[in-house]
Amino acid sequence: MSKPWTVAKVNLKNLTVPYWVTGGLFVAIFGQIMINVIIIAFSNKNLGMEGNMTISAGSFLWLLIPLAAWRLSGNHYQRLVNLGARRRDFLWGGLTTIAVLAATVSLVNMAIYYVMDTPINQSDRYPGIINLLEVFGWINHGPIIAFVQQFAFLVLVGVFCHTLGSCQDKWYGWMADGLLISIISVFTPIASLRQAEGVFFYLIIFEPRAWIQIGACLILAAVIFSLNKPIYDRKELL
Repeated sequence: MSKPWTVAKVNLKNLTVPYWVTGGLFVAIFGQIMINVIIIAFSNKNLGMEGNMTISAGSFLWLLIPLAAWRLSGNHYQRLVNLGARRRDFLWGGLTTIAVLAATVSLVNMAIYYVMDTPINQSDRYPGIINLLEVFGWINHGPIIAFVQQFAFLVLVGVFCHTLGSCQDKWYGWMADGLLISIISVFTPIASLRQAEGVFFYLIIFEPRAWIQIGACLILAAVIFSLNKPIYDRKELL
């Protein structure tokens, strides 16, 4: 086992828990929406659902990215290296896995938005479905650009979770956790610092110029991903 794509294929086959958790949540939300649609379709009134917006089932698929990325940073490393994978191949295989999952989730969510969410929202009787593509304003740029924006953001989320999970067995991992908690707890209550925090999230999420949002997510993902090499160079094999 020496190629990143081989590592990625092994990863994709062994993400059972993330698949089940995300799939179960998706099925539950999708089923709830379908039940509401059927009830409203065969009823003369909305049965108290007026103004009760529902989050799109497609948006819940985003959960797969952090769950899978965190899982990859755990015992997958020990298993793959013991099977003959090199550290370099493990890292690039992990990035490939995240990219494949991000592309798949983005594509499926786009399909759900156009095939399910949009027709339901055009109905006067259903209270409405909210998809994060609309919340973040990405869909305003058309399906292709929206897909790329979603993909870039999910890659950033995946790389961040993978990197953070990779260092949890070291002191600098605990330091990173403490730093994140401190930033959230200190920056949020203080207006000036909260503004700086808002600028960051605006850049990677709400920036109206798609190319800037995409570039910011991918550049930041590349910087964070580069931290994995020194982290895994210091990991001990069991």
